[in-house]
Amino acid sequence: MKSVLLFVLVVIGVCSAQTVYSVNGYVGSALSSGPVENATVTVWRVNGTSNNASTWTDSNGEYWFSLIGGTYNFSVTADGYVSLYATVNVTADIFTGSDADFYLPPRVTFSNSYRMLLNWGQYPSDLDSYTFTPWDCIVYYGNSNCINGSSLIELDRDDTSGYGPETSTWWNITAGRYEFWVNRYSSGVFTPIGEAVARVDIYDDSGLIDVIVVPFTTNTSLSEWAVFRLLSCPTGNFISIINQYYESRPDQMSMYPWTDDFCTGFTTGSASGSMTGSATGSATGSATGGATGGGPTGSASTGGNESNSASALFAGAALILAVLAL
Repeated sequence: MKSVLLFVLVVIGVCSAQTVYSVNGYVGSALSSGPVENATVTVWRVNGTSNNASTWTDSNGEYWFSLIGGTYNFSVTADGYVSLYATVNVTADIFTGSDADFYLPPRVTFSNSYRMLLNWGQYPSDLDSYTFTPWDCIVYYGNSNCINGSSLIELDRDDTSGYGPETSTWWNITAGRYEFWVNRYSSGVFTPIGEAVARVDIYDDSGLIDVIVVPFTTNTSLSEWAVFRLLSCPTGNFISIINQYYESRPDQMSMYPWTDDFCTGFTTGSASGSMTGSATGSATGSATGGATGGGPTGSASTGGNESNSASALFAGAALILAVLAL
């Protein structure tokens, strides 16, 4: 009986004229990639008449639905984690290790701290996160953490097999300028970084605060994506969206020494300004669907299905709660 409860077969709107597919997924921690047990996975069909349905992950972090073909919204929740929402197209059987896998970020429990999740598609297999700190310590796969006084900047999870997430956390940041970059590392299937359907989600202790989507490009020479800059000022922390490509990245931030002038005029909202790193080559333009302000403007989707706005996500969440209350 217990195994039946954990491994629920849910059939939504099945009829003989419609094809039913098996959807197998995995829910893990964005920090360790280990399984998250008893996570609630809820689905509801987009533009359909079927009711929503829920199931729970087993001890291996796996879940299973049986769904008729179509487009579905997914909601994934678990105690101690930030909830994720995604849109998944069900046109064939889906197995673990692909579009129905979700990695939940543990909640950031300290103020003045941030967590970044880098997600992308199947190719390229390896994108790498870089954090440039004000004290000339760079966090990346070759140096997983930097400590300066009470501040800790670390790469929690390095993903080398596609999809992500690659996770970085900035704990108790001190005054200065921080920059977050992404490098296309992998060879083999040579997908330009602009075709990777990459996305960076930024979290603080209030939850998701920004979503930045990579601009599309087929230019294979642009292997560096400058994502955003954060200025930690006496008046607060301010995020400036960069979202541009470069042919190289800076080696250190001391090439542009920190001064209090960087904080002049920043009292509320997000910082602005042009890229100041030592990158060469021209940028290819800003994203057409990326975040440009201080709040979430995209969905936390998986497998590259970035399509919903934050308002749609919250509306969808409200819909789930309303239906479950019936």
